[in-house]
Amino acid sequence: MKDIRRAARRSRRIDDLTALLLTLPLLVFMTVFFVLPIGGILKESATDPVITKNLPRTAELLSQLQWNTLPDAPLVAALGSELLQADQKGTVGAISRRLNTDVSGYRSLLTKTVSAIKRDFPLTLADMAGIDKRWSDPAYWSALKRASGTPSSYYLLAAVDLKRDDFGSVAKQPEHVATFLPILLRTLVISIVVTAICVIVTVPLSYFISNLSEKRAAIALFFVMLPFWTSALVRITGWTVLLQKDGIVNQVIQLASPGVQPLEMLYTDFSMYLGLIHLMLPFMLVPIYTAMRQVDPLTKKAALSLGARPLPAFLRVFLPQCARGIGSGCAIVFILTLGTYTTPVLLGGAGQQMLSYFISFYTNQQLNWNMAAALSVVLLIMTIIVCRLGARFFVKERAD
Repeated sequence: MKDIRRAARRSRRIDDLTALLLTLPLLVFMTVFFVLPIGGILKESATDPVITKNLPRTAELLSQLQWNTLPDAPLVAALGSELLQADQKGTVGAISRRLNTDVSGYRSLLTKTVSAIKRDFPLTLADMAGIDKRWSDPAYWSALKRASGTPSSYYLLAAVDLKRDDFGSVAKQPEHVATFLPILLRTLVISIVVTAICVIVTVPLSYFISNLSEKRAAIALFFVMLPFWTSALVRITGWTVLLQKDGIVNQVIQLASPGVQPLEMLYTDFSMYLGLIHLMLPFMLVPIYTAMRQVDPLTKKAALSLGARPLPAFLRVFLPQCARGIGSGCAIVFILTLGTYTTPVLLGGAGQQMLSYFISFYTNQQLNWNMAAALSVVLLIMTIIVCRLGARFFVKERAD
């Protein structure tokens, strides 16, 4: 009996080890290409290294400074000494750019101060105020303190148009500075509109295809999925040829109505939505079509035989059985639209750009990886919320 139990345990251990070895490549892949990059993004979004890297002693003393107060003599001396070292290393520009994003005019203040302390060092607070009276304003020292924290919430707060005021409390950005909440709202609205239109277009199309014979359904699916197998750049180029001022659509309109002015369709909301819907339709169609094929057609016939009209029978009997496919398609399209980049950039105008454009802008043009990481975290949180809502929907449906 003991031998049988020992053999069973050994068999289970072998099965567990086999399962682990089979899943190990996937775990390694997920760790290297998913977990580590996201961890790096989270780290970058909570990092503000410019001051702590270039003015380490000053940053250490700033951590002990009370908000909205003037510094003591050691802090002033440390700042003057390290500004000279930063000037020799050529990093004053990076420091001034970082501080200037928080308080306008900090760049000129640091440039003026560095030029002065080359002639007069060491410094006191009175000397600093003599160089520029702004040094006697606690707001400028509070800005320096905000930029010296590790870890830092500066970029994460800025990504949702918030900041820390001179007393260390979280406050709204001024209206002329607030940028990202309107962009975030625009991204949400575009994603919702694209998802809703895809549902409206795809549900009747999927129903029509699901009622075809298998051979005809395969042909119809081939033509519907054809854009999915075509490069996004090729599709966008096609829309550009069709919608530009002297494009095919305007030529047809002018042939039908001579003298009509060409329509401005390219680089508008219309062209952007058209390109996004064309891109996302296959992602919506596949789960809805699959769900409809699994519904027993007798249920609708039973509703009709009991006196229900065709439309109510479809909406109240047939369609609820496809809820899982519709929900899955909505989640996929919404998440993909949230992060889309190419179509809004190439078909939309300056006022239609989404959050992904600004992530690319801060990464490739501004070289501000911390701000790009913070915006990426906001986008990631939005995606997680959508996934969570979708998961709750599916769990509820199973429970029902």
